[in-house]
Amino acid sequence: MTPHPARWPQRLVFSLLILFTAAGLWMNHAAAPVAQAAPTPNAFGPTLFLVSAPPERADELFALAHPHARLSGDQPRFIASGSPDDLVKLADAGFAVQLLDQRTAGQVYYFVDLQEAGLPDDRSAKTTQLATLGRVLWADETEALIALDSSRERSFVDAAPAQDLHLSLLAPDFLAPTLAYDPSRSPTRLAVLQPNSFVTTLLDQVSSAQISTRIADLSGAQPVSIYGTNVTLNSRYTFATRIRDAERYLYQFYEQRGMAVRYDDWTYGSYSGRNIIAEIPGTLHPERIWLVGGHFDSISQDPYNSAPGADDNGSGTAATLMIAEILRQVRLGDTVHFVHFSGEEQGQWGSKSYARSLALAGAQVMGYIDLDMIGWDGNSDRVMEIHTGTGQGSNDLGTMFVAANAVYNQQLVIERKSTSASRFSDHSPFWDNGFPAFLAIENFFVDAIPNDRNPWYHNTGDSLSRVDLSYVVRHAKVALAVLAEQAGAFTGPTPTPTNTPTATPTPQPTNTPAPTATTQPGCTDLILNGGFETGEGWSFGPTPLQAGPVTSPVLVGSRALRLGAVDPASTAYSHSSAYQRVAIPAGATTVSLSFSQRPGPSADGTDYREILLLNDNLSFLRTLDRSTAPGSDTWQARQFDLMGERGKTVVVYFNVFNNGSTPTMVNYVDQVSLTACVGVTATPTATATSPATPIPTFTPTSTPTSTPTNQPINTATPTPTPSATPMPTNTPTSAPTSTPTPQ
Repeated sequence: MTPHPARWPQRLVFSLLILFTAAGLWMNHAAAPVAQAAPTPNAFGPTLFLVSAPPERADELFALAHPHARLSGDQPRFIASGSPDDLVKLADAGFAVQLLDQRTAGQVYYFVDLQEAGLPDDRSAKTTQLATLGRVLWADETEALIALDSSRERSFVDAAPAQDLHLSLLAPDFLAPTLAYDPSRSPTRLAVLQPNSFVTTLLDQVSSAQISTRIADLSGAQPVSIYGTNVTLNSRYTFATRIRDAERYLYQFYEQRGMAVRYDDWTYGSYSGRNIIAEIPGTLHPERIWLVGGHFDSISQDPYNSAPGADDNGSGTAATLMIAEILRQVRLGDTVHFVHFSGEEQGQWGSKSYARSLALAGAQVMGYIDLDMIGWDGNSDRVMEIHTGTGQGSNDLGTMFVAANAVYNQQLVIERKSTSASRFSDHSPFWDNGFPAFLAIENFFVDAIPNDRNPWYHNTGDSLSRVDLSYVVRHAKVALAVLAEQAGAFTGPTPTPTNTPTATPTPQPTNTPAPTATTQPGCTDLILNGGFETGEGWSFGPTPLQAGPVTSPVLVGSRALRLGAVDPASTAYSHSSAYQRVAIPAGATTVSLSFSQRPGPSADGTDYREILLLNDNLSFLRTLDRSTAPGSDTWQARQFDLMGERGKTVVVYFNVFNNGSTPTMVNYVDQVSLTACVGVTATPTATATSPATPIPTFTPTSTPTSTPTNQPINTATPTPTPSATPMPTNTPTSAPTSTPTPQ
C-alpha cells in the first residue's frame, strides 16, 4: 500500500490519481517482458490548473478543459489542463481556477505524502527537502504536488522506497464525461440487519491454514509450482522479472478452479504490466459488478532481490483468493470480480487503467472492496480502518461492511474515515471514475486511536512469521459476508429477478398512450413520436454536441434523430443523447423495443454509440448495445426483447460519445417503437405524440454516521450529505445533481 491520509479543505486539494489507456484482453499465461515499448500516452494541455465546478455545471467543464483527476470536497474539484485561453474562458464562465504549472511539456507530476517518516516533521523543512527532488507546485500540512522532468522519473520512483516517500501519479489521460454527479450511485441492497444462516456456512469455510499457505507462496517463504516449474517468489516488485511469475501464479490459481480469468494489460510511458481479473458471472443481474481485491506487487529497500510483502499486500491477496475459493462453489445473483493490480507501489498504475476501462465500457460497478495490508495487529486490539471518502455510494458500501462485522460477530473495531481518508491505494481510481469503493486496512494512521503501524512496512522483514492470521481471517470473513449478501449468493434454482432502485425519485406522471391505428389489437406502442416528426416526447441532453432531429438522412417521413458529430471541424468532448421514459405494463405477454439506425462510417476506437435502459430514477439498468466500431452508413433494423422489464418504468436512452478528436462518430435513428402486447405478437410501428414526461427529482438518503465499539469511530469531519459531495454514478450521463438530466 502507498498510504496517504488525504484531507479535503476548502483550499487547494491535492491528491489524485488518474487513469490510463485501458485494455482488458484475454490472454494465455505465457510470460511476457517486464518493460516493453508502449503507445504514447495522452499529453497534458499546455498548462495545469485546479478548477472547482458546482455539481450542476460539471459537464460544462468538459467542454472547456481536459480534467485529469477528481478531488473530493464541498463541491466537485478537478485537476485539469488546457491552454492559457482555457483558463480565461473558465474564469469568465464563473469557475474558480488556480494555475498550478504554466508549462507541462516534458514534465511528470506526483503527489507525495508529507506525513511519512522519510520527511522532517516541520512543514517548511519538508517542502525544502522535496524541492531537491522536483518543483513543488503546492503543499499543505499533509501532502504536496511536485513536478519533475520526465527523464528523471524512473530514478525518482526507484529511490522513493529508500527515502520512505509515498507517491501517487497524476497521469495525463483525461476523464470521460461519464463522471456524472448523480446521488443515485449507491449500492442497491440494504445493509445486513440480521445473520443469514447460508452466509454463516460460507464464513465457516474461511481457513487460516489456507490463507497462511497462500501468503507463504506469495512472499517466498516456500517454493511454488507454476505450470510445472518450481519458483520462489522472493519479490513481486513491478520492475523485477519475478513479478511475471507472481502474475502466472494468480492466473493458475483461478484457472485450476475452472474460473474465468484473464490478464488485463496496462501501460504507462515505456513500461507495461498486467493485472489479473477473475470472474464469477451473475445469474440474475450479470451486468451488476461487485469487486474485491487489491494490489499484488510489493516493494522494499532492496526490491529487486527481496521484497516479500507478506502483509503488504500478501495478506489482502490471500484473503481475496480465499473468498474466491468459497464463492465459486455457490451461485450469485450479481457478477463478482476478483482483482489483483500491479504498479500500485509506483502510484496505482494498474488500477487506474482498469477502473478507467470499466468507465469507458459503461460497466455498472456496484462497489469495490480494496483489501490492502490486513495482516498486522501488533497490540491485538483488532482495530482496523475503512477509508470511504465523502461519496454517498462509498459510504453506503462502508456501512455494509460495518453491519456485516457486527451481525456476523467478527469483533473488528472499525475506524471510519471520510474527509481524512487515504487516497493512496487502489480504491481511489474507482472514486475518480464515479464508482463506490473503500479501502480496508490495518490501524495504520494517526488519529483518535493511536496507530499500530507494521515496523517492517516496505521492508525485507515483512514476512509471514509477522502476520496475524486470525486478524486476516476476520477481514476476509467480513468482506465475504458483504459480497455474499449484496451479490446474492444462493443455491438451488435461480430466483425471479427484482428491480431495486438506487434512489427514491419523486413520483412524476408517465405517458401511457392508447394504441395507435397501426398497432395490432391488444398492442400498445409506448414510445411517443418514434419517427421524430414533431418536437414531442423526447428529451435531449444539453451538451456541446446536443442531439436533435434532422431532415437528412431519414428512413420514413421527413425527419430522423442525429446523435454525435457530423462535421469533424465542430467536434467536441461530449455526449450526444436522446431519451424517453415509458411505463411497461406488468401483464404484457410480449415487450419489444425496435428501431432503425444508420451508424456513420468513421470511428477512432474510443468514441462509441450505445443504447441503454435506465431506471425511472435515471440510474443505470441495462446496456442493450454498445460499439466503438465504424458503421456501414446504411439503415439497419434492430430489435430487443424487454420482457424482463415488465412492470417497470424505464428510460430508453440513445447516446453517442465523442472524445473531441478526429475521426468523429455519428449515428442516425428512426422509427423507434416500444411495443407491449397482451395475448398477441407485436408489430412495432411509429407512434402518436403526447406531452413529454417530466424528469424526476431525487430524494437521496443521508450519509450514515457511526458509533463506537464495533461500530466505526469517526476520526474526521462528519461525512457531508449527498447534496454536498455526491458520488458520481456510472450512468453515461453528464453531471446530474438534484434534478438529474441524462446527457
